[in-house]
Amino acid sequence: TGRDNNIVITLPNPDSRRYAVKFFDEEDKFMFELNRIKENFLIVEKVNFLHAGWFYFELFENGKMIEKNKFFIPRDGKSQ
Repeated sequence: TGRDNNIVITLPNPDSRRYAVKFFDEEDKFMFELNRIKENFLIVEKVNFLHAGWFYFELFENGKMIEKNKFFIPRDGKSQ
């Protein structure tokens, strides 16, 4: 997460690779997915997650999962 608690995604060579990322809530329920990411720097605003708390993501490159991790979005006015 960035300074303002938005999600920052940085990817190498997005023009020559096919990236996708899936987001899940704290109960591991699928929320949304970004397909065919073409930018090497992308910001996903925290308002897309609808509430504060822990969230999970899975990052895919050419259909293969390359990273799985979690992140925390605090309530407005409270930084980590």
